[in-house]
Amino acid sequence: MLFPQPIKYTEAPKLMAVLKEEEGKVKIQEFPADSVSEKAGLKKDDIILALDDTKVESIDDVKIFLLYKKKGDTATVRVMRERFLLGPVEKTFTVKF
Repeated sequence: MLFPQPIKYTEAPKLMAVLKEEEGKVKIQEFPADSVSEKAGLKKDDIILALDDTKVESIDDVKIFLLYKKKGDTATVRVMRERFLLGPVEKTFTVKF
């Protein structure tokens, strides 16, 4: 009881993006160095709509989704991107963890 054995676990992969929650939407604020999301084509101010067809309405949705992924897995990320003068467009990217 005093010295329990350490529990081994595998760390869930990370999207490697700083996210901000605004009005039921999850927006990308910035990326750390060597971000897998940025390498996949995601950009600052993209709004994450879905991960593998799982609707995203909060940062918690992203965290829960990532719990079921392993290193080496991929995820399809659907985003809404604002375009200058042309309005928003929906784009899909594949992120490998």
